[in-house]
Amino acid sequence: MISYIVAGSIIVICLLLFIFSFITILEIYGMLRKFDKLYTKGLSLKDGQSSIIRGRIVAENEILKSPITGEDCVAYEAYVSEQIRRGYPNKLLEETKTVPFKIITHHGDLHFENKEYPNGKSASEDMISFEFPFLDIYKQNLKNLSPDIISSLTKLGVNFNNRSNNIMDSAVHITQSSVPHDKEVFVLGKFNNENNGILLDVKACPTLNSIVISDSLDGIKKSLKTTKLFNYTLMFISFISPFALVYLILL
Repeated sequence: MISYIVAGSIIVICLLLFIFSFITILEIYGMLRKFDKLYTKGLSLKDGQSSIIRGRIVAENEILKSPITGEDCVAYEAYVSEQIRRGYPNKLLEETKTVPFKIITHHGDLHFENKEYPNGKSASEDMISFEFPFLDIYKQNLKNLSPDIISSLTKLGVNFNNRSNNIMDSAVHITQSSVPHDKEVFVLGKFNNENNGILLDVKACPTLNSIVISDSLDGIKKSLKTTKLFNYTLMFISFISPFALVYLILL
């Protein structure tokens, strides 16, 4: 009896997930179909509606330097590892840092801080998704790395195993993603004009459950398409799971 109740509960959950995913996919198709209308191009915003606006991202005070390429930025994430022969990767560096930043737009300024906006609104309430090109290097032994990269890593205190200079089946993996300072960006979210254009309030786009910041409109589209693919996968799993569950019960 209990097994049937559990099975029924799982089927209901799967049904709800299927409906949620289906609705989300329809919304994303609608946003992609009307993508040009989402981008306001400097026109007036409609409060509470998902829109794309253009602005320039700058640090509020402190400007960071990306650890590997040395570029000015407001946030970065860096990771370095080495692998000797077929052993487990040895993590040599993993660093993430961000500083308060704002996006200056025609409509007003968007403020993003680690804790709270100056007017008490929290940026942490909404997930921020960044879509920027990132550095991803995978090389066989250190000899294949550029001198500039090796110099940057040495300054960071990264010490590679001496054997990785010589063993041909060793590998070095370096990744770095950063959000540049003083660069034109596009922002997708739900906006509300406040204080006559002096300050903008932005919340997560309901379809994506995040605020998307990218250096191009293609980056915004990529985020929408990635979310669409995820929901297709979720919809497929939630559709198949009840049949698999019934099959297992009947065995």
